This record gives sequence, structure tokens and C-alpha cells, in this order.
Amino acid sequence: MGKTGMARFATILIIVLGGCSFQGAIETETVTILRVIDGDTCRLEDGRRVRYLGINAPEEGDPHANEATLANNRLVGGKTVRLEFHRSRQDKYGRLLAYVFVDDTFVNETLLRQGLGPVHTIAAHRR
Repeated sequence: MGKTGMARFATILIIVLGGCSFQGAIETETVTILRVIDGDTCRLEDGRRVRYLGINAPEEGDPHANEATLANNRLVGGKTVRLEFHRSRQDKYGRLLAYVFVDDTFVNETLLRQGLGPVHTIAAHRR
């Protein structure tokens, strides 16, 4: 599936799932992004890493990885964002798992709509 097809698929899935339902978030936190790592991961000023829920952007070296990283950087780089958490807050690598918002922009959804990664679920780490 090409980038345009991926964006259409993501848009349809978002509509079907009610916009990746972030209503009912268990907890929220306001943080500042220190550095964008890739298209779906950032480092916060306090050193923690955040992995975006619902998207799996290409990894470094994969096609479109630079494009996804640049798009993510334009959206969140150096900005204060709101994280919304569900169920478990971390994955097995210790990264925070969150929906990310800059003001009223739902970053996870924006990246999906731009076709910068397929919809993806992450197994949460159970403590």
C-alpha cells in the first residue's frame, strides 16, 4: 500500500474507531519535548521517552523515515505538549505510551492522516 493509500486507510480507521478514542484518558501530563527521536518517539526535558500510541512510523534507514521524523519535529519539536495515557503508562522498554496533543492538534492522528506510518498497537507492560 502506497503512502496515499495508507493515509486513506488511516483516515477511515480513525473515523471507525472514533478518532482513536482518547476520551476517557486515565491520566494526563503536560511536558516539554527536548528532542524528536523519530516519527513516533520523543525525548522529554526530564529524560523520559514517549512512544506514540496508535502509529508505527518508519525506523531510521527505512523508506520515509526522514520524512516522518521531520513531520514529527515540525509538530512537537521544542514544544509543550499534553500527554494522555491509557491503562498502562509504559511499554516493556520503559517508554511512556501516550496520545500527544499540541494545543488542539492530535499529533498521533495528524501523522496517520499524513500517511507517515500504519496504525499500530503496542503491548503495554503490566506491572
